[in-house]
Amino acid sequence: MIMSPDPAILPRLTIGDIVTVNLRSVTGPLQALMVTGELIGNIFLPGNLSALFISCINDANEYKGKITSLDGGLCELFITRR
Repeated sequence: MIMSPDPAILPRLTIGDIVTVNLRSVTGPLQALMVTGELIGNIFLPGNLSALFISCINDANEYKGKITSLDGGLCELFITRR
């Protein structure tokens, strides 16, 4: 889930859009970015999944997200490895 998505970008998103999953710094947070590089918002993952993704990205693994749900200010992603 993208937490507090940018309200200026949210109307430009559609279900099925592919976004980049990246880190703001080596310790996080996980971020979702448009293909243009614009920040959509930070990604929230339950439990220790954020720490696992951060570790994997720091080990040179790349991930992308596919927007699966848009409901008002709620934006959900399905994240896969590139």
